[in-house]
Amino acid sequence: YLATYHWLDAVWGADAIVHVGNHGSLECLPGKGAGMTSDCYPDICIGSLPFFYIYDSPSVSGASGAKRRCYATVIDHLPPVSEKVRPYGPVEGLRDVLEQYPAARGDAFREETFRGLLVSAAAEVGVGSELLSDTVPLADIVKTCTEEYRRLTDCTVYPGMHVIGGSRDPHERAGMIRTVLSNGDFSVIRRLAEAKGIDFDGLYTEDSGLEGADTLASLYEESLGIIEDTLSTGTCLLGDDMGRIIAETASRIDASDETAALIHALDGGYTPPGPGGPLDHGDLEVLPTGRNPYSVDPSRIPGRVAWNTGMALADRTLDRYLRETDGYPETISFYWISSDLTNDGGELLSQMMYMLGVRPVWKGDGRISSFEVIPLGELGRPRIDITVNMSGMVRDSFSNSPDLLDSAVREVASLDEPLDMNYVRKHVLGSVEMGRDPEDATARVFSSAPGAASSGVQLAVLSNAWRSERDLAEIFVEAHGYAYGNGRNGQCLHEQLVDTLSTVTLSYSKISTYDYDYLDTPGFFGDIGGMSNAARILSGRDVRDYVGDTRRRGSVSVHTLQEEMRRIVRSKVLNPQWIEGMKDNGYQGAAQIMKCIGSIHGFGATTDSVDDRTYRDVARTFVNDPEMRRFFREVNPFAGEEIARRLLESAERGLWDADPETLEALRNSYLQLEADLEERAGDGDFQGGSTEIRTYDDVDVWKDGDGGSMERVRGLFERRLSGL
Repeated sequence: YLATYHWLDAVWGADAIVHVGNHGSLECLPGKGAGMTSDCYPDICIGSLPFFYIYDSPSVSGASGAKRRCYATVIDHLPPVSEKVRPYGPVEGLRDVLEQYPAARGDAFREETFRGLLVSAAAEVGVGSELLSDTVPLADIVKTCTEEYRRLTDCTVYPGMHVIGGSRDPHERAGMIRTVLSNGDFSVIRRLAEAKGIDFDGLYTEDSGLEGADTLASLYEESLGIIEDTLSTGTCLLGDDMGRIIAETASRIDASDETAALIHALDGGYTPPGPGGPLDHGDLEVLPTGRNPYSVDPSRIPGRVAWNTGMALADRTLDRYLRETDGYPETISFYWISSDLTNDGGELLSQMMYMLGVRPVWKGDGRISSFEVIPLGELGRPRIDITVNMSGMVRDSFSNSPDLLDSAVREVASLDEPLDMNYVRKHVLGSVEMGRDPEDATARVFSSAPGAASSGVQLAVLSNAWRSERDLAEIFVEAHGYAYGNGRNGQCLHEQLVDTLSTVTLSYSKISTYDYDYLDTPGFFGDIGGMSNAARILSGRDVRDYVGDTRRRGSVSVHTLQEEMRRIVRSKVLNPQWIEGMKDNGYQGAAQIMKCIGSIHGFGATTDSVDDRTYRDVARTFVNDPEMRRFFREVNPFAGEEIARRLLESAERGLWDADPETLEALRNSYLQLEADLEERAGDGDFQGGSTEIRTYDDVDVWKDGDGGSMERVRGLFERRLSGL
């Protein structure tokens, strides 16, 4: 790695370096969070070379890290054009059966026949058997299956990839405008519904059923025609103000000349700044792209709108937990990433504060001055304890937000309240009784060590450096046992992280845009799955995994991680609409498929969110299908081999119970893929053919390099687990 950058600079004599594609590794190398020195690896690698970074506009938080840690001039670009998910195969089959319910209802014989058809169709899209048992009333099964159909179709997908400098036909241009104007006051779809006298929000209620899904799909397609007509005629059927916004959006998109911006930068020209963020939030100011994106004012986070959203998310989370269990969760673990602050105004930060039972206090100019405790009588529930897995970007770029959260924890822990109404105080006192320092016992905001930016779990999973879930739990704690907030600048507190994780019964993460999902990067399974798995091992209990959802502006919902994974896999990964788009992008499209399936393997290793049917269908779709094998062989045989090997590894590790027919076909397919690669390699070396496990115990240099921290963590696990 070091030699590559040295060669580019000192040997080959590069004038500049261009990184293509957001979130590389240079900005994640060891070193200071900001203000690099000659001892920091980003500085060692890039040296004094001019550095330009082509970056996805919605990922403004990651772009900030590239600027802070490796002096990048970022040039942002548009995302791909999104499309509404079209029903296919099993999803379409579920819809066909649901449509027969009115004809079967009220007749015992027809209802029984219908139940069998519906249960079979629902199982094909991954609905859990516990929701389809004979003891569940038929009406409830119909409701569950209708909700599942809506979840799998009420979303968008990127069927292709964005090409820098690529041409865009009028249909794609209109699709991009529709993406930008899909939310907010100038949502074309909402405005079209209002013009037709349709209650738009009512289309998302449980009662709207299949008819609501059909209406939404129709509005989505019709809105594209409205945009195209507006651009061609200059007149908008939805009013002059809507026409003006459509025209302005088109003008801003047309001004997004990303190739010219890069050439201008390489010419030594100035790259102007501009705000970044998700396009589907309806903020026109993020256009045009081709600019150097900036983020937000951290002193104004959380904002007032984000606070209201966070409270709603907290209420929805607790309501669902109370429905599924017999009491409140004492501790919730949260995965906190910087997009919550740069794109969402601090919705998750607000949710965590409200769980604690505190609220922000704003100055007149909208900046945060402090917080105040919400009295228990007003709160109406116990104060919920939290454990926070904070990303390196939050740690390095938004230190005031962890400080605010840490101050709230300390204040709540000091309140003289009953322990059954203040779980923070209960757990702090419990840690003190076990001999923890009272100051350390309040630590709740954790991340990797200063200068590091990984949970370690994704690296272990993808390099086969684990044998059991406990190995992954120990790796997570070792990598993330560093506390932050109000002077805790990476204080090593593995003991306290173990204490807090042992009280967790609910793991929580949040997603707010369709610009990405949990399979797009292994960081998600490493952090979300890594924390959930560690809590499960240390507590000795089942840990529920919830996902907050604010993708539709003005609406909040809470799903299980199993439901979210099923949505991603069924609406995207197995959807021919997405697969064909990836195939159109050749080598890189094949690599994207490989990345998604690697993440499925990672979530399967760390959580129970991936069912057997998902593994089976992935194997049948991408490996056992002759046409897909031919695609991988022609454009990227390494991706095809990796996918097949991951699926076989998942079966060997017991992550899925593969049926003999699928497994035999998978093995035969893998032998073909491996043979193709060996033939291509000739007399050279080919890495493949088996899953070789190398753990901490097998590599002496790892032990020499960690200063004994892994041994200390193992000792903590031994003492904790011996008491279970």
